[in-house]
Amino acid sequence: MDLTIRWRGPVGRNYCRTQKIDYDCNDVVDMEVITAGSLQDLSSKQTDRDLYAIPVSGGVGGFRASDVHGRLQAVVPEIAKDLRWEKDSVAETPFRLIKQSLPVQYRRMQPFIALSYCWHNPEWRIVEDPRSLRNMSRNFSWPITASMVLSLLLERSSLDEGLWIDQCCINQTEAEEKSRTVGKMNVIYSQARLIVVMLEDIILSCAEIDCLAFLMDDQNHDKIESWSVPLNEARQMVILTLKIFSARWFTRAWCNHELLVNQNHVFLIRVRSNDSIPATILRMSLSFLNGLVMLSSAYDLMGRQDDQHGVLAAHFKALRKSGHLRVLMNHLDLSAGNSEYGGDRVPPTLWDIKSLMDVYRSISRYGASIETDKVAITLNVVGSDLFYHGGVRTAGESGFLLTLIAFAAGDPAVLCCSGKEYLISSDDAKRSWLRRPQIGDINGTLGCRWAYRRLDYIPDFTPEQVNLEVLVLCNNKTARQPTGLFLAKAAWFFNECIEMSKIHPISELGATLRLNREIKTEILACALECGTAFIDESAALKSFRTPELIRAFDIFFLSDIRDSNFRELSEQNPDEFMLITDTIEALFSDFLTASDPSWVPLWVDFGHSPMEKIMILGPKNRKFTVVIPTLLLHKEYTNCRRVFIVDQGSKEEEVYDIIGKSTTFEGVDINLENTASLQKQRLSLR
Repeated sequence: MDLTIRWRGPVGRNYCRTQKIDYDCNDVVDMEVITAGSLQDLSSKQTDRDLYAIPVSGGVGGFRASDVHGRLQAVVPEIAKDLRWEKDSVAETPFRLIKQSLPVQYRRMQPFIALSYCWHNPEWRIVEDPRSLRNMSRNFSWPITASMVLSLLLERSSLDEGLWIDQCCINQTEAEEKSRTVGKMNVIYSQARLIVVMLEDIILSCAEIDCLAFLMDDQNHDKIESWSVPLNEARQMVILTLKIFSARWFTRAWCNHELLVNQNHVFLIRVRSNDSIPATILRMSLSFLNGLVMLSSAYDLMGRQDDQHGVLAAHFKALRKSGHLRVLMNHLDLSAGNSEYGGDRVPPTLWDIKSLMDVYRSISRYGASIETDKVAITLNVVGSDLFYHGGVRTAGESGFLLTLIAFAAGDPAVLCCSGKEYLISSDDAKRSWLRRPQIGDINGTLGCRWAYRRLDYIPDFTPEQVNLEVLVLCNNKTARQPTGLFLAKAAWFFNECIEMSKIHPISELGATLRLNREIKTEILACALECGTAFIDESAALKSFRTPELIRAFDIFFLSDIRDSNFRELSEQNPDEFMLITDTIEALFSDFLTASDPSWVPLWVDFGHSPMEKIMILGPKNRKFTVVIPTLLLHKEYTNCRRVFIVDQGSKEEEVYDIIGKSTTFEGVDINLENTASLQKQRLSLR
């Protein structure tokens, strides 16, 4: 039986079609840039912001922009001077549109289209259209190719609908206007009726899009429920999808911002109909592109045997690493349920409900011509009235600026970041207690679906140090490494998994165990030493607990390993075996992103109950103290690096150096009620 893959996207011309371009079209005649109102007029259209991530309209993380600015003014005035929060300033900033009709006052319900594209520059050249527009526009030049201009005009709902293109509608010579408009990019793109995405560096052949013919036919709409794509045809769709995702647009920070602040996009891609003239455009909706992504992901899982040379696998690996596929999938997962949020109201995207630092960490992976644009994008995404108005800064300086803003706004993720320290000045010896965010610091959202949990208060801080109330959990003398018995059990389990995966791969665990095998053995040994009840309660905190978990661990680990037949146990108890491997992988995900490879898994017993235990990572050969800020005791922070490993400074200074940070894997939620045996004190950390 031939392998097939189910198509899960939409079907029909509304979602994907080709359209011919008429270069002699007169629609560009008399088009000009006109002033349609002010940014304040556009901002007044925003509604229901309080339902999303920002409880205080225009604030940052629920704190008013003026309060955040005031804290920064008191701590780092040299940085605060580069930030503006005056809300009234947008009333003076014009909002322009490209239109054919006479200028009219901007009306609340007047629709417009916003363009999302990559600016042309000498370092990034595209294949220009061999033909230009027959009729030129009045007071501006189009910054895109002729075929794309004509295709863009076809998207208008009427001849009166305006177009917003940043290069044309922002006065590029006026610094004040540019900074104010950049500070409101989220408003412009979120209020657009449609965002048109142009992938100008991709030119498809007619042969490449032949595989989409069935999906572009409206008559096949009713057949799609039972249609599965044969593997060889799916392969052609995957090749097309990978070519689309090779576009520069998917690597740029501003472009990804524009993807995430609105739900209504169409993608335009040029098609070369002969050797010289790209006279056709492929028009594809975002939901259709998502269908291609889901089909490609399914192919990646089940069609690898068809990829004889590993070419597609290499492309998929690069895309997964870049995060482009994940960004699109996450965006569509929420937008697909639009009806749940009440008609026309735009649902919150994943970035809306993440912490400000997590937004910045995501954005920092993408490219930007000016590094400080990433600060502006981050403030845009969270809906802040703060906007950057300073000079050019380096990546490190921009990150330091945004981290200070986030902490002044009560973002708990700042306390959980564990990357390199920021330099306060060019003097390498002067470093901040603030750390750069890295993968593993913040897993998922902090809090409920509609608003992430903020710090209850902002502790006293300067760039050099922060004063925190903490619980002292243990030190290097009371933190324990796993004993020989449990190390032997963990090693036995992993060895048997690896051997079994060679002949009967019922789990991918064996294939991955060869990497970081030593630390994985120590992690499992620590968990086993804490007991199956500890593992069960820890799983409950991380929402993957099942009633069979304790039984599963008892089956494989309760008896003496010398009397156990691993293969027989796994074949007789396949569900329990898979449950164990899933739990182990959850342990790995928490602990395998240590900033220092010399750190080892440790477990701590800090109470009288068998359940008052935690697992952490700590330095192997160094004196240290393990503390947790009382601000981070709530279980919502369990997946973050909320435990500080500190080294006490001189008694005269009474300041502790932060050696590093760790996530926890614990059987109980650490809180003030059940930790009476722990010492609480106030520390100055640097």
